[in-house]
Amino acid sequence: MHVGEPDAGLLPLRRAIELERAYSIKAGADDDFKRHEAKVQSLLNTLRQETKEKALPLLLATRRQFGGTEGQRVQEFSLTKYAELTPAKRAMDEALGAVRVDTYYSYLDALRLCGEATKSLEEAMTNFASGVHAEVMKKTTDLDGRIYAINETMAPTCIALFSFGGIASLLVGFNQCDKARGFEASLAAFFGYSIGLAVLSAVVCGTGFAIWKATALAPLNSEKERLHRIDAEVAKIGKT
Repeated sequence: MHVGEPDAGLLPLRRAIELERAYSIKAGADDDFKRHEAKVQSLLNTLRQETKEKALPLLLATRRQFGGTEGQRVQEFSLTKYAELTPAKRAMDEALGAVRVDTYYSYLDALRLCGEATKSLEEAMTNFASGVHAEVMKKTTDLDGRIYAINETMAPTCIALFSFGGIASLLVGFNQCDKARGFEASLAAFFGYSIGLAVLSAVVCGTGFAIWKATALAPLNSEKERLHRIDAEVAKIGKT
């Protein structure tokens, strides 16, 4: 610029401004650059237009990303319950305000703010995944406790009912034994009724408990499977 070759000076000036935007101010105040003010201003206009063409699409994409992030949910778990979106929204609002100023500096600010908003949205997705995972694990642990309690309750209950059935079959056997005539007939009646009723009691109790267990555990196991599917789906979201 000092020796009157402005075109040769514009390229390094552009690079200097890109590295540190304050150089545009320095250039505007320097006498060597003032003599070629039109060319310097043209360079600044070019930089402003190029930055604008980067900032506007990025702001639009960031706003779409915000809408998609805000609407994220997996069944009853919604992202807004586990993640804070206020920082991202604030950064986008500031970026929109910067774009409206329509200067090279303001478009640079808009690019920076969009980057901050994107980073905040990515953190929100990560927080969503970790928050849902923690709640799913808590719910799963509770279900495991309920399943364990049902399984533990079954053993003593089965023993009690089998014992009751055995005693009842013995009483019936003794009763039939009294009605029979002769030792052999009484013995046959006793064992026949006692064993038959004991077997019947075991079958009825076993079948009843199998049905009861299946009925009691089915919804709990189904809920566990549902929670595991939710956790897997949210984990994928957190990695995107």
